[in-house]
Amino acid sequence: MSERRNQSFTPPIVHRDIKPSNIILTEDGRIVLIDLNAARLNDKNRSHDTQLIGTAGFAAPEQYGFAASSPRADLYAAGILMRVLLTGTDANDAMLSRHLSRKIRAIIERCTQLDPRKRYHSAQALQRDIRKHFPRHLNIPRPITPFSESTAAIHPIT
Repeated sequence: MSERRNQSFTPPIVHRDIKPSNIILTEDGRIVLIDLNAARLNDKNRSHDTQLIGTAGFAAPEQYGFAASSPRADLYAAGILMRVLLTGTDANDAMLSRHLSRKIRAIIERCTQLDPRKRYHSAQALQRDIRKHFPRHLNIPRPITPFSESTAAIHPIT
C-alpha cells in the first residue's frame, strides 16, 4: 500500500483517512486507495489542522488539531492498518501482537509514534523496511461468497 500511495500523489497529498474501508483490492490484485474527501495538498506552512478529519482509531494525533497533518499522518494510519491486518485488532496490546516478529512490531511501532518526527520520514522509507521482512508476493486466497459453493442457492431446500 505504501508503494501505491507513493505513486498516486505528486505533489504530496495527505489522504488523512486511511482505514480498511478506504482500501480495495482489484480483481488483478492491485491495491487502490479510495475516498479522497478528507485529502488535501501537503502544506508545510500550516501550523495545525483546524478541524478533526479522519476516523478515530486510525487518525494520527496531529489530526485532532494539535499540529498540521503531513504525509507522516498517513504513515501513522498505515501502521494502525498493519496492526489491524496482522492481529485482528487496532489495540496496542503486547499479548495480541506477540506472534508478530520483533522486526514487524518495530515497523508498526515506528509508524505509530505519537511524535510525527519519530515516524518514518516517507512512504519510501517504510516501504524499504516492509520489503525486508515481508515476501514480495503473498498468496491470498479469493474470498468465498456465502452461496458460491452451495447448491442450495440454485435448488432451494423444501
